[in-house]
Amino acid sequence: MSHEGRSLSEKRRIAEEYLYGTESQTSLNMKYRIKGNSAILNWIRQFGFEPLYELKKAEKMKKPVDDKSLLVAENQELRRRLSELELSLEHSKSDSSEVDSLKKKLEYAEMSAIAYKKMIEIAEETLGIDIRKKPGAKQ
Repeated sequence: MSHEGRSLSEKRRIAEEYLYGTESQTSLNMKYRIKGNSAILNWIRQFGFEPLYELKKAEKMKKPVDDKSLLVAENQELRRRLSELELSLEHSKSDSSEVDSLKKKLEYAEMSAIAYKKMIEIAEETLGIDIRKKPGAKQ
């Protein structure tokens, strides 16, 4: 599958697998059949994971990483995850209010159907005629 045809969640998962895992970009490219040497790096940029990428590069090169850059990267990651959770919560609230609205509409429709049937029954009794269509009746 080309990397253009992948979903955002799949791209994100692969980028996170690279950042938090032990596999190289090349091995992930082969594992997921990703064409192009920069696809995973582009996804890392797309999802704002550059600080984590820089930390991974520093670890790879055995560079000392200062606590400040580590805290900045963790802070950015936590903010990103918080915004995702807030967005998810917002969607679930809107879905819940939509469900409540649909339940009310269904209840109203069911009450309308009951009232309509009762109205026909009363009209049939009062007028002494059949109003409802009989099954199989010719039109």
